[in-house]
Amino acid sequence: MERRIAVFSDTHGNVTATKAVLADAMAHQATDYWFLGDLLLPGPGAGDLYALVETVAPTVWLNGNWEQALYAMADKHIDLDNPGSVYIAALSAYVLQKLTPTQLLLMRNHPYELTKKVNGVTIGLTHNSRFSTEGRMLYPAGHQADFDGLFGGDQDIAIYGHTHQQLMRTSRKGQLVLNPGAAGRRGSRTVRGRSCLPISARII
Repeated sequence: MERRIAVFSDTHGNVTATKAVLADAMAHQATDYWFLGDLLLPGPGAGDLYALVETVAPTVWLNGNWEQALYAMADKHIDLDNPGSVYIAALSAYVLQKLTPTQLLLMRNHPYELTKKVNGVTIGLTHNSRFSTEGRMLYPAGHQADFDGLFGGDQDIAIYGHTHQQLMRTSRKGQLVLNPGAAGRRGSRTVRGRSCLPISARII
C-alpha cells in the first residue's frame, strides 16, 4: 500500500501558517500526518490550534522544548528571577487560559521521540536529538557526529525539527537525515501558502 506522509514541525502558535500547511498536505493527498513538536508559543494559537491539528489525526505527535516550558509553567517549576523565564511565563499563562484541561492532559501524554516502521523502513522521529529537545548542535553546519547520533538501533531514516531549517543529508553509514523546517515561525520557507521541504514524503 502506498503511503504519503505529511511531516511538519514547529507551528509555534501560528494558526494561519498551520492551516496553509495542512491544506497543502491535503492537496497532495496525504494519508498520514506526523508532527514533530513545538505546537504552541510564542504565537497566540492555543486550544484552537490544538483542535486544528487534531482534525488530521496525526499518527505521530511529539512534544518539543516549548511544550516543556509550558508544562513547567503549569506546574509552577519556573524561575521568575530569570528575565527570560518571565517572558516565557507570561506567554504560557495566556496559552494555559486558552487550552482546555483535556487538551493539556493529552499534550502531556505525547512522547518526545518515537520510532515508526513504514513498509519495512524504520524511521526515528525526534523534536531535536534523541537526548534533548533543546540545543543548537543539529543546525545544518553542525558536526557529523551529532547527526550520526540521531540514530538508535536499526533505523534507516531520522527526522527531526527544532532548528527551523530544512535539511537533507546522510549519516556516515548512509542513513537519511531530514528536517522539514518550521511551519509557523521565522526560518520556515513558505511560498504562497505552500509548506516546507517537501510536505509530503512518499514511502512506498
